[in-house]
Amino acid sequence: MTIQGSSSTTADDAELLCPACDYPLRGLEGDRCPECGTAFDRTALNVSQIPWVYRGQIGMVRAFWRTVWIAVFKPRRIALDVARPVNLSDGRRFRHIVVLFAYVPLLSAGLWALIEGYVGRIPALKEMRGHVLGWGLEAGAVVVAAFSLWLFLFAATGVAGYFLHPASISLSRQNRAAALSDYACASLVFTPLPLITLLLMWLLDRPDMTSHGSPLMLFMTILGFFVVLCPIFQLLAWHRSSVILLRRTTHCTGARAAAMAAFLPVAWVALFALIGVGIPAAYMFISFVILSFN
Repeated sequence: MTIQGSSSTTADDAELLCPACDYPLRGLEGDRCPECGTAFDRTALNVSQIPWVYRGQIGMVRAFWRTVWIAVFKPRRIALDVARPVNLSDGRRFRHIVVLFAYVPLLSAGLWALIEGYVGRIPALKEMRGHVLGWGLEAGAVVVAAFSLWLFLFAATGVAGYFLHPASISLSRQNRAAALSDYACASLVFTPLPLITLLLMWLLDRPDMTSHGSPLMLFMTILGFFVVLCPIFQLLAWHRSSVILLRRTTHCTGARAAAMAAFLPVAWVALFALIGVGIPAAYMFISFVILSFN
């Protein structure tokens, strides 16, 4: 099997490299690097461990879900590709699809909540029929919020890449490590599950069906635990994969890995505050200023 589109790799990536020191191994005999003495499996280094690379042969859907499984539960296999040519666009495309899996259900949930809110405001809205500016600004707020959500997800899934450029490794290895970090966010594909569960709970939430002690009430409680635990699992898996990929692709110090482990949650919260909240809040402030002149 070969990497799809491998012609886009750079010239210094054209060699098979030692997974520890980047020494070129192509054409050498033996199973140890002559530069640093690290043992290696030539067969494993010659074959990519990322199914997504072979989507042209095995199909995009199968390749995607196999890669999700490996990235979430076996990220060390993803890291093995740092010693071989890496197509930079492969990881980026995978990351875009993962972001889409998270974005679409979150956007749908937000629009559903918005529509539900409008239903309760129908009498008041009838009085605003002539307020074209107000309607326009409110529609703009929805667009801005939707854009901010996508921008936040895209920025948050890429922030770990900034830690994958230690000066102790070559520039080509830094680029390969950063490209592989795009697979760390794979757990976000499970975002629809808790939202679908919430929808199911909403459909089942009727007094005659959820009386205290009923079997359905126990089922609802289990669903409630799942709604809480699934996002926690996603964040922990995302965090774990990011740190493992850092350690395995850059062979960095424990201090650098610990710094990244502490930085990631802070970066995610900061990006959410700046992008997910800050941009819509700025738009709302400007809208209020505009409306105050009318």
